[in-house]
Amino acid sequence: MSPCTESSTPAFTDGGMAAGLAGLSAMVWLDSRNPGPNSEGDVPVGLLALPMLVAAVPFLISAIYGASEIERCRDYRRGPPYDDAP
Repeated sequence: MSPCTESSTPAFTDGGMAAGLAGLSAMVWLDSRNPGPNSEGDVPVGLLALPMLVAAVPFLISAIYGASEIERCRDYRRGPPYDDAP
């Protein structure tokens, strides 16, 4: 047997992290659209949304890659005939 895993927990965790960071980024950006009365000259808080959104990208890529590898492992463990065989 191959040492692959059929557990989808890591892919769901990465997807949850990506969704959480993207949601937090959206909340920060939306909140920054209504600045307080004493915020003149401050650095725009909305700029904080961009690094959070960028941080979500590797988690999203990892979730997609993990999900495809899990499906590939499940297909392998089912045995022949394989879907991608010519």
